[in-house]
Amino acid sequence: MDRYKRIKLNIQRFATMEASQSGSGPSSMKLRLTYTTSNGSITMTKMEGTRTSAVTSGNQTNIIVNGTEIRHGGWSYWNNGTWGTVWEGSYTVSGTGSVVVTFTGSNITNIANSKFQFTIITPPSVADLIASNVTSNSATLSFEITYSGGDTATGHITCNGQTKNSTSASFTGLTRYTEYTAKAYASNSQGNSSELSLTFRTLAELPTMSLSITNTSPTSISGTKSVDDNGGATVTVSKVQIATDSEFQNIIEEKTDNNFEFDNLTPHTTYYLRSYGTNVRGTGYSSTEEITTYGGVYVSVNGGTFESKKVYVSINGGQYIDMTGKIHHIWYN
Repeated sequence: MDRYKRIKLNIQRFATMEASQSGSGPSSMKLRLTYTTSNGSITMTKMEGTRTSAVTSGNQTNIIVNGTEIRHGGWSYWNNGTWGTVWEGSYTVSGTGSVVVTFTGSNITNIANSKFQFTIITPPSVADLIASNVTSNSATLSFEITYSGGDTATGHITCNGQTKNSTSASFTGLTRYTEYTAKAYASNSQGNSSELSLTFRTLAELPTMSLSITNTSPTSISGTKSVDDNGGATVTVSKVQIATDSEFQNIIEEKTDNNFEFDNLTPHTTYYLRSYGTNVRGTGYSSTEEITTYGGVYVSVNGGTFESKKVYVSINGGQYIDMTGKIHHIWYN
């Protein structure tokens, strides 16, 4: 695998074997493990050996690494011509140097039939910090541990003052349309990976708009509009529109004034009005107002200018009723 290319290993005979005791093998032997690591360490996890003849009870073996005894005594059964475990454990080295391993005991097998089993441990490697499922107040942050370093690696992600020990985590309680910087790294027993950094922005919300009608006549409609909430971002367009249909397929006119008036309308006609605002997220609309202009009754007093007037009708001397906008024709003799 590629990760092993960074490590140079050499196992060689370190010293002449000492004299044998009362068995078929020597009483002591030594191995030197020479290593060079550009990053991290070598952890020896197992030492094994073979024996050229079968035994029934096993051999007591002490193991000394760089002058420190890491295993004392114990029995290891080595079958004829097969590998058997001498020691299970861990001894970690780092940097550049050598490790001297000494086997002592009875009937130690020949050094040519001994071996190390080891694990290469380095800090982890990471890549690709991304933000997904971004809303106005939350986001999911994730990254990849591309190599664990030969050890158990744990991910860490920090954003908005929160740290979560995972390679993927959801962060909530964020502020809408706000820029955040996230950091991520992985760690194992040998240290930390390089740090990843990502800047992302939460989404804005649609603007909240309102509309109020203040006056209606046979030929005009007036009122006010406002941006109640900009959604967290600048509202670049704010208008009120009037149409002859509730789907606003037939828009007559649009105005930008907060205090607006649409004139030159047709008497006794139904119109539909709404306001809207646009920001970086999109366009938000107010509720739709349905307004019918008054009927067209014009009166000239003493030959003066005809003016639109309200019409009140009393039937059989009863109470006068406001019929403005409800009268279509007047007959007179």
